[in-house]
Amino acid sequence: EEIATLNPDMVGITSMFTPYYFEVQEITSRLKRKCPHIKIVIGGAHASIMPEEILNDGSADYVVIGEGEQAIVELVSHLKEERVISEVASLAYRANGKTEINPVRTMAIDIIPSPVDRDFDYSAYRVKDKPMCMILTSRGCPYQCSFCTTHRVFGRGYRQREVDSIIEEMNAYYRKGIRFFDFEDDNLTLNKSFIIDLCNKIEETFKPDKATLTAMNGVS
Repeated sequence: EEIATLNPDMVGITSMFTPYYFEVQEITSRLKRKCPHIKIVIGGAHASIMPEEILNDGSADYVVIGEGEQAIVELVSHLKEERVISEVASLAYRANGKTEINPVRTMAIDIIPSPVDRDFDYSAYRVKDKPMCMILTSRGCPYQCSFCTTHRVFGRGYRQREVDSIIEEMNAYYRKGIRFFDFEDDNLTLNKSFIIDLCNKIEETFKPDKATLTAMNGVS
């Protein structure tokens, strides 16, 4: 009902984990029945691994494989008739009765814009009564564990941000009242000298009011 009221041109839905895909199916099928003109785009880990199956379900118009920042912008350009669909990065779609999958591209990590939003209300997101946010210092992992989907989303390479860039982003969150930072990297401590440098600068930057840090994906 909320989407129908907003009546957007396009809706993006993240499908991260296969057991939760049934909820995505329910939302997309209902939305297509109610608002068939709205284009539906699905991305995430599950979508990156099973794009054909998602498109065969019939409710989604497009599937983004891997990273979405570049793909979604290029897809909008296509929908505005500014770009042909075959040039849209990392996109799966149906054409002439069959599934087409464009070449998957990753982005240089330093050109990805910071997600800090000046107008967003972060107060609803709390851990142990502290306002929280998520931080990524890297993308990818060089290991090839059989149970992990990281390489299907971020590729086989490992890209790491500059420490100063991370501190700048944390400061922007801090000014908005954030005091709890969750590092969501798939392999946060791969580079030992990097993580020591980052932790030292975090301690130096946020003295004496120390920020709380966690790594919910674990450290090795």
